[in-house]
Amino acid sequence: MNDLEQYRYDYSVAKLFATLLFVHSSNNSIKQIFPNLSPSISTAISIVCSVIFIFMFLHEYKSFKPSLYVKIIILEMVISFLYFISIIRYPTAEKEIIGRAIWTLVFCVPIFCLVLQMKNLDMFFSKHVKIAVYVLVLEGFLVFYLTLFGGIEVEMQYNMSFGYMLLFPILFLFAESKDSKFNLLLVILLTIGIMILASRGPLLFIGLYILIYYLFDDNLSKKIILSIFIFLVGVVFYCFGESLLQEVSFFFETIGFYSRTLDKILMGADALENLSDRDIIWETTKNNIWEKPYWGWGIAGDLSYMNSYPHNITLEILLHYGIFVGSIVLFVIFFSITKSLFITKFKNPVLLIFLCSGFGHLFLSSTYLIEYKFWILLGICFSIMKKNIIFILERK
Repeated sequence: MNDLEQYRYDYSVAKLFATLLFVHSSNNSIKQIFPNLSPSISTAISIVCSVIFIFMFLHEYKSFKPSLYVKIIILEMVISFLYFISIIRYPTAEKEIIGRAIWTLVFCVPIFCLVLQMKNLDMFFSKHVKIAVYVLVLEGFLVFYLTLFGGIEVEMQYNMSFGYMLLFPILFLFAESKDSKFNLLLVILLTIGIMILASRGPLLFIGLYILIYYLFDDNLSKKIILSIFIFLVGVVFYCFGESLLQEVSFFFETIGFYSRTLDKILMGADALENLSDRDIIWETTKNNIWEKPYWGWGIAGDLSYMNSYPHNITLEILLHYGIFVGSIVLFVIFFSITKSLFITKFKNPVLLIFLCSGFGHLFLSSTYLIEYKFWILLGICFSIMKKNIIFILERK
């Protein structure tokens, strides 16, 4: 591609990502606002989201070369075959496997192939993505309000999906907060919302992103300020942490809010043992890995014995593909991410945002088969490594 074609291509990919971000968040928001939707209506909403994304993909076809379609078709044929084998092996889970396959084939594979050929990753900060992020923020405030005051029935005002839904916009807005104090205010408000309504996981990855963001910044004064801040916060929490958190928790309760996250933090070391039954799922997954160590259970094979997922991408991949092939897949994933971080010296905000919003939580929740931001992360990593190889060859 020449420079103009590449610009148009990158711009089209950014628009498609904005569309995907919008339809995925809207799909989640609708189902959170109306938790008692019938399975048929819920499925219909997901189908509409898929149609919108496919329509936008076709709308941008002029920016894409035939080689892109070849890559998508080949990868989709391979993954479709793997899903087909799993359906044959586990006919009782056919419906659930097909449901997971739709997300992989309609959203994850195309966006991965699209991002793979991008050069200007800053396009992820384009106006279309910004609009999608602000829409997602509005949806977040709406879900938060209706959950606390509108009668949405959730157990003890706890909503895990809410936290992970807002993780990407929080990191995006924080990266954009240099030029807008309003964005920083939104970050603070949304983080408080997560603290009240959601789980600890998103807070962990928000903290990780901010730590990496400042730790590898070239500005020495920022590093010094961060070090002093961490030290002072550490001292304060060591001396008064429990009483402060109790006061905050009490304050939320007086205004009618219950924070499950604060309760977990107040449990201290005991909270590490309270994994919401993840430890049971992990132990079951480990046992099943050794039950079929060579060829694995197949893609989405976990659906043959449970309605959820292994809650850990490492165990999930070993379960799906067996120990040998699974280890190779994991090596490729971890190597590409690590290599890209070192190539960019931990300074590329796009890479860091997708690392913390699309990969980290796969060790605690969700599955790589439906997490499109994970596939985008892989596309970004491969793109960065490809660009680095070209740069090295040109220097020689």
